[in-house]
Parts: sequence; structure tokens; C-alpha cells
Amino acid sequence: MPKSASDTIANIEAALRGEQAAMRHLFETHSEAVFSTVWRFTGDTMVAEELTQDVFLKAFAALTSYDSNRAKFSTWLQRIAYNTVISHQRQRKPPPLLSLDEQIYGDDDTSETEQTLLLTFEDEEHIEKLMEVVESLPAEERHLITLRYYDDYTLKEMAYILQLSIPAVSLRLKRINEKLYHKLTTTEQ
Repeated sequence: MPKSASDTIANIEAALRGEQAAMRHLFETHSEAVFSTVWRFTGDTMVAEELTQDVFLKAFAALTSYDSNRAKFSTWLQRIAYNTVISHQRQRKPPPLLSLDEQIYGDDDTSETEQTLLLTFEDEEHIEKLMEVVESLPAEERHLITLRYYDDYTLKEMAYILQLSIPAVSLRLKRINEKLYHKLTTTEQ
């Protein structure tokens, strides 16, 4: 087990015994990633700070339910962060009128559209355009892109965080990549 993983497990065990230093260490080690996730959804530093604290309060209250065999601690925290943000957003606005049913597709890691995007946007100018288009996406879509391409989460880890099936995550990524590809190719013409 890598040193950081064994340190995390040791700090979790100490936190379960009520040791404040261990809780503080877990917070200091993981709060930046949690804050980043929450901020991507809210775009508001003060709200993100408040929700980050909520995430850790929930995590520490549920620490006995953490199972290192199911997910890394950071992945478990991301799941709590995602649920906290979604809950916060639901309290602030009415739910959508329609929900989309997820279709089951294969869970291959890289679609043709995604591969085309990766190959097409190699120079700095194209990368800047890609970043602009990504920033124009709704928060949930940006979150998926960030988890996959910036944070390098696997489809399995993303499915755990988002509480979706792997095919559902794969389908959402495929749709987002197609949307990005369409936006990028229509802006270049």
C-alpha cells in the first residue's frame, strides 16, 4: 500500500477514535479537491467554502460507513461533495420538468468523437477554444469533463461518485463530447 494510502487509513482510524489532529489532517489533505469540485458547480467562493465544510461534517459523521475496499477515501469524499452540491442546488431552484432516461451503451473508455477532439486540438489556439467551450457548459457537464480529463478518474470511479451505472456515465460523456465537438466545429467554420 502506498505511503499516502496507509497514512490516510491510519488517519481515518484515529479520527474514528475521536482524535482531532487526524480529522484536521484529513481535512487539510483533501479539502482543496473537495472545494474545487464544489466551486465548479457554484462559481461562488463563499458558498463553496460553506459547502466544503458541510461535506467534511457529513464525512466525519459517516466515517464508520467508509469502506476502503469499495473506493479510495478521496473518491468517497467526491461522492459526498457531489451529493451535497446537488442537494444545495435542488433547494435553490425547482427541479427540471423532464428527466432523460439513460440508455445502456458499452463502457469503452474513449469514443470516436472524443478521440477526434483529442487529436484535433493540439495547438494552443485550439486548446484555448476548447477551454472556452468547456466553460460554457452547464455545471454538471463541466464536472464530468473535469473528473474525467483533469482529475483522471476512471469511469468506475465516476460512476461511484455520481451514483450512476458505468454505461450511464459513458453515455453522458459521449453526449458531452459530441456537444463539444459540434460547438467547436461550428465555431471554426
